[in-house]
Amino acid sequence: MIRIAIFLASMVLLCCSPGFAGVQSNPACFIGHVSIVNANEPLSALPGFLFSSYPASSLPDGPNGPPVGGFPGWEPYLITAQVTSASGVGISGCSVTWKATNGYFFSTSPNAKTDAQGIVSGYLRGDAETVVLTASLDGADQADTQLFTVRPGNHNNIAPAIYGSFLTPESSEFMVDIIPTASLPYTFYEVIGQGGAFYTGLQTLNTSNQRAFIFSVWGTENCEKYPQIVNDPTNICSPAAQGAEGCVVQCFDAKATWKVNSKYRFNVFASPAMRTEKNPIAGTNYQMVVSDVDANKILYDITIWAPVAQNIQNPSTFIEQFAGNTNSCMRAGTRQALWISPQYKPINGTQYLPSNFMQVSRPFDVIYGMGSMCFNYSFAGIGPLGFVTMSGVPVGGNGQLLVEPQITKNASTIIDTSSVQQYSVVQLGAQFYGINLNNKSHVKADMLANSSNMIYGDDQCPVLGNNNTLNLGQCADFCLNTRGCTSISVAAEDCVLRGCTTLDAPRTSGASVGGYTSYTMTPASFSSDVKPFSVVQLGDKFYSINASNIAQVKTSMLENSSDMIYLDNQCPNLGNMPTLNPEQCVDACLRTNSCTSISASATDCVLRGCTTLDAPTFNGDSIGGYKSYTMTPASFCSANGESVMTEREVARTLLTQWGIPKEAIAHLQK
Repeated sequence: MIRIAIFLASMVLLCCSPGFAGVQSNPACFIGHVSIVNANEPLSALPGFLFSSYPASSLPDGPNGPPVGGFPGWEPYLITAQVTSASGVGISGCSVTWKATNGYFFSTSPNAKTDAQGIVSGYLRGDAETVVLTASLDGADQADTQLFTVRPGNHNNIAPAIYGSFLTPESSEFMVDIIPTASLPYTFYEVIGQGGAFYTGLQTLNTSNQRAFIFSVWGTENCEKYPQIVNDPTNICSPAAQGAEGCVVQCFDAKATWKVNSKYRFNVFASPAMRTEKNPIAGTNYQMVVSDVDANKILYDITIWAPVAQNIQNPSTFIEQFAGNTNSCMRAGTRQALWISPQYKPINGTQYLPSNFMQVSRPFDVIYGMGSMCFNYSFAGIGPLGFVTMSGVPVGGNGQLLVEPQITKNASTIIDTSSVQQYSVVQLGAQFYGINLNNKSHVKADMLANSSNMIYGDDQCPVLGNNNTLNLGQCADFCLNTRGCTSISVAAEDCVLRGCTTLDAPRTSGASVGGYTSYTMTPASFSSDVKPFSVVQLGDKFYSINASNIAQVKTSMLENSSDMIYLDNQCPNLGNMPTLNPEQCVDACLRTNSCTSISASATDCVLRGCTTLDAPTFNGDSIGGYKSYTMTPASFCSANGESVMTEREVARTLLTQWGIPKEAIAHLQK
């Protein structure tokens, strides 16, 4: 009991601390020490670059910059911090917050939590002069700071771009809407691309803002076989030729009339098709239909035959500055678009299914020279209705988007593009269950815990899709966002989704078909006995937000609104989410430990951890129309009175959140 009492006292102190940023998943983190690991050699960066061990003195000044080939010796330096115990042993699962002044830090550690060696890592972009980088151990009054110097200089920014990929199984059709929201001269919005087959999109060609539509279909790599025009009613396609893009048929309309802030729908159909030259050739007809959604008008309906037998899978997208190079990353202007409702139709499928995941990447490539190194130009985020925003933004754009990509040489970030309110409906036996924001994390945890070396075969459950780029956790997320999916079969390089309505156990040995393991939902996955969402302190009392009271607390919070808001001198800031509306902001607060109030405007959501019962004192209208929504002790009142937690219940609830076994927590009741 002595050890628990000491630990509990430390938790009470942390909930009151102005620096508290969240509850650690490992109690040992509270007494850990974080330090930034020094580089073995000096790091260098030009404005807008990631720091590298490549010497900045080798990066030339001048309006012409380096050659197109860039600098083969340049690569970003992975900066690490380590959380250790007093004896120097790394501590896992610790939350670390990075902050960069005059720069920006891209974390490569999931949720910025330490790995088994106590390590978190990422890449640092330098913008100007001296960059101050701080790593703070959440919940502990301890941090480490280091300084990095940016070398001033000009450099040619060839083709800055951001890339994405919609994660889908092999499909016969794919459809997505795009709204270009910020376009500059020399902008290419690739809306849909399929590697080795085709790409299509919208372009701004020059400083006169001349618009264009493009659809290019490739032949074989060695130009032995060329694509052919099947249907071109708009007469914009040129016969196959060999050029900079390879052996292509290119459909190009340099008089396109697309507009910024208008919605356009791109729908591609892939169907097997044989053609005969000297010998029969297996290939694919790609039909591209582009519509002006606002005007309810089809703009293009083109079919090109390609000498490749390739369906649609994981189609790509990007925003690129394809010409008009400037002499600094800092001079790259804003290019931005929204991608809405990506959908695919599986092979032999009868209906469209939502593509609920998008992979975002910003790799550097020495082929593109310095422009590939402009890391002020790469952001992506999720809007309140599942919109995907991809942007190339000036440096001042930091923090405007909810999700930032992990920036590494080859890595990427997968972001969830599904609706935040309802993910899926599944059937288990005779009952139907909804997967939504309230229970998704619990269902996922229960599903991953219910693993088996036996898997479901086609005789038991239909396949809903597969993807060979996802790890176990991402495969589970893919299932949770796919209507009807209740089980996954996972191997080293495969993720198979299955729609099982049966409650029977799987009957096929996973080892016999390639080393697969199944992970399956059960009715118990939807039990109301879920882990608590958060613990909050109001005055000198503690309260738990859980499945039984979350709706009541949410309603009370939304009703308790005010034009006066809390500032840092009253309540610590626990984070902000600038794409959420007030109700979604409250939902985020209800699942964030210590959050008791939000400040919301039309474009921002700020979470605050108020322990005070004092009223807010600052006028929200004076800084952009903010309103506050706040919990009170009355939010936790029922017919039986106020649902106050004892100190033992606080400890038990927190330990449950951290995943401590129930058997261990039961000892707290003694």
